[in-house]
Amino acid sequence: MTPRQKALVDYHRDLAAFAVTKADTVFVILDLEDREGYAMAKELSPQTAEKRNIIAEQGSIPAFTLTLPRAQANKLLDHGWPGAKHIPAAGPELVPIMLVSDGRCMCLFVRRS
Repeated sequence: MTPRQKALVDYHRDLAAFAVTKADTVFVILDLEDREGYAMAKELSPQTAEKRNIIAEQGSIPAFTLTLPRAQANKLLDHGWPGAKHIPAAGPELVPIMLVSDGRCMCLFVRRS
C-alpha cells in the first residue's frame, strides 16, 4: 500500500465504520486523482471535477465515497479487475473497504474502533 492509499484509508476509516451498518455492505473510496477512480465518480456525480478541485485546494486528498452491496462490489471487480478475488463476507467487527487508487483496486478490512 502506498502512502497515499494509506492516507485515504486512514482518513475515511471512521466514516466507513459509521456508513457500513449492514453485514453485506462495502465502503468504496474512489481516488479522484486516479484515472479509473475519477471516471467512476464522474459517472455517479457530474459535479465531480468541481468537487475534486475544491477538496484539493483545501489540502486534502480528493476522493468520492459511497457504499455498495457486497454482490454489486464484486460485480464491479469482475468488470474492471477480472483477476481480483471477490470480497468475502465479514464479521460485525470488520468493515470491508474497496479502494480505487494509483491505477489499482484494493479490497481490505479494517477493524471497527
